[in-house]
Amino acid sequence: MTTLTKNILQNILLPEPFEAICEETGENPKVIADELRNLIDLRLITVMEWSESKGDYVQTLYYDSDNMPQHHFCITAKGLNIIS
Repeated sequence: MTTLTKNILQNILLPEPFEAICEETGENPKVIADELRNLIDLRLITVMEWSESKGDYVQTLYYDSDNMPQHHFCITAKGLNIIS
């Protein structure tokens, strides 16, 4: 696991916006977007969206991979197992 991967996973224990992940890691947004896509494919993180009806973030299966800043991301149980 790369240092960047570990940093991302440790910083998204709760749903975090793309911009916050970039700020916390200090990495280029394009690099972060690529890494997030990889982590989604590996099912280590999930894409979240705000649900007005539930008043909370909910998992979504669909996301715009060309517009990562519009999404929030959260670690999955599989991701937690990797960093613990």
